[in-house]
Amino acid sequence: MYKSDIIEKYSIDLSKLPATNSRIEAVENLENLIIKLNTRKELSKKKIELTLDIYDKNELEISYINTDIELAKIHTSVIQSKKSIEEYIEKTYLVYKSECDDNWESLMKKALKESKSLKHKVLKDVLKDIKIDGNYDSLEIKIGHYVSIKKYLYGDK
Repeated sequence: MYKSDIIEKYSIDLSKLPATNSRIEAVENLENLIIKLNTRKELSKKKIELTLDIYDKNELEISYINTDIELAKIHTSVIQSKKSIEEYIEKTYLVYKSECDDNWESLMKKALKESKSLKHKVLKDVLKDIKIDGNYDSLEIKIGHYVSIKKYLYGDK
């Protein structure tokens, strides 16, 4: 399944990435739906061949075509979701995880110091919602906060 492929490919603990884990589970559910819809399509095709009544045959053909359209949409969604998940892991999680772990404390010290200045009132408000100690259940949230504060303090360096 997709989840085990991601874990193996990136050597990550998905329990620390709950949003990504949920997205991966959604992809797996869609992949299971694709299997079911392909089965429906095969059965519909066989039933069309066996049906003599023109009206019933037409209704079955419409169902067959609708299933095909649904499959195309789901395939597209799966491809886009997988691409998005892997881009997040490669371009955000893997890039910032170690930097975040290594620099969290010093960044928070600088942010706290800067937040005392009147020109950084926004930063002071943002820091109210952040766990300064860095103890987050979700690394996605921690990395998001790290990147946001870093960009606020240093720009897009």
